[in-house]
Amino acid sequence: MKSLKGTLFLLMLVASAVAYVACAPAVDTEAEKAAVVAAIDDLWNAFKAKNMDALERVCSKELYAIGVEQGQQWENWNAFSAYMKLYFDMEDFELKSFQRENQHVRLSPAGDAAWYSETYSETFTVAGQDTTSTGKFTLGLEKGESGWVIVHWHVSKSTPPAIPADELKAAIQAEQNRYAELVAGADVDALLGMYNDDAALIPPDTDRIEGKEALRAAFEQWFEMGSWSVSYTTERVIQAGEMVIDIGNYTSILRTTARTEMKESGKSLYLWKKDPDGNWKISIEIWNTNQPAR
Repeated sequence: MKSLKGTLFLLMLVASAVAYVACAPAVDTEAEKAAVVAAIDDLWNAFKAKNMDALERVCSKELYAIGVEQGQQWENWNAFSAYMKLYFDMEDFELKSFQRENQHVRLSPAGDAAWYSETYSETFTVAGQDTTSTGKFTLGLEKGESGWVIVHWHVSKSTPPAIPADELKAAIQAEQNRYAELVAGADVDALLGMYNDDAALIPPDTDRIEGKEALRAAFEQWFEMGSWSVSYTTERVIQAGEMVIDIGNYTSILRTTARTEMKESGKSLYLWKKDPDGNWKISIEIWNTNQPAR
């Protein structure tokens, strides 16, 4: 008897579930996917227009966002919007182009949750300098009374493809050869053009030299000492994302205004990074002499 009652109870549960599914409204998958894409379009339009109100309309109050840089995460809309406001308030920030590709949308069976991904390529300007990056957005959305809103935001930046070692070494050596030519010509302006704006020189037995103005003063002081002849040999290169570590040797000869000659050889380490135009620039320069301490 108990077995029969148990069986009847299970049959009633199954019948109820079937009735619920039969009565539930069908999900128009294509329409909902289009609505998700439209919400993402609204997101990027708000971003390009620096419109915080429009951005808020497509983001949940419980938004959880993860950014590109290490440690960048925001656990709600208030924290995320405070960060975005910093960009929107920057007068010298401009999003010049934003290309989107490889868009994919997946819906939950009930049609009330969605997962969205796309790849992007952007170019923006800060303080007159263009920067281009590529990456991928992965977004989680839920459908509320007012439509689709973003509850999870994750952006990752693409790592540039590795350049073949021989090709990279030749490219860096060519830059070093050009550097030596500019030193021989005492061309301070052209030499400064080979450095990033925040570059640092770390010479032996003295303070670090940082920034273009400090670099200019250092070069002018060195060239006042006499004429220089330098050569650099790149022995090894290591690519680390957008940067290249250049390990090598150098030889320098200073012919002073007093007609004396001073020769030195040593070890060098450079950190190179490409600028927005694709040119290699020096970010850090370190050298140490092989001459014995006196």
